[in-house]
Amino acid sequence: MFRTASLILLATLAPASAFAATITYQEGGAASLISQNGVASYTTDGADMTGMTVTAAFAGGATETLVFAPTAANSGGATGSLFSIFQTNTTYSNPFQITNLSGTALESLFFDAGAGDTLFDRSNPNSGTPGSSGGRDLIESGTALTGAIVVTYSAAVGVGSAEPVGDLFALMNVDLSGTTGGGLGASESWAFITDTDTLAESGDLTAVPLPASGLLLGAGLVALAASRRRA
Repeated sequence: MFRTASLILLATLAPASAFAATITYQEGGAASLISQNGVASYTTDGADMTGMTVTAAFAGGATETLVFAPTAANSGGATGSLFSIFQTNTTYSNPFQITNLSGTALESLFFDAGAGDTLFDRSNPNSGTPGSSGGRDLIESGTALTGAIVVTYSAAVGVGSAEPVGDLFALMNVDLSGTTGGGLGASESWAFITDTDTLAESGDLTAVPLPASGLLLGAGLVALAASRRRA
């Protein structure tokens, strides 16, 4: 979602380190979804994302899933035994704060925003899906990591009968294993900004129906398998 920002604000959003991590963006990994009613708000904050799940994976194989809940009027997040995550005010210009509470590197973060009636809104195409305005891909905020970060957006969302435009996604995976130390270090914190939108209606995400040709093909394959078993 597009916001008018001063040069001072933009400067504060830039990574503080000249050796900030290289971020690669990619798409894929999950089937597209449909929202019948689209986006209600593009000024989403931490409290609006109630129900969003965040799963952290750690070196050694441990994982933990947290569920966003309101913590104040415009804030939300959660604290577990291995990590914490919080966000306050509009996500377009205010960061998510991650703290690794474990004793090993935090290697990745997987966000199911759709579970909280929220969608990730990418920078392009701009302005993208009607009602979403312009978006913002994930960028680091404050003290930056070094190395390589891979951000994967998946489960593209279309509105009504329209195909996904390519800016709205229900899922996001942030791979930090390519950063120095193999991820976010023990007891370390990291902040990033990524834009989100709020669905107009709770639970308004469904799988894209299989085309009629696909249904016929599937039925044919089932019939063929049955005939072979009888033979």
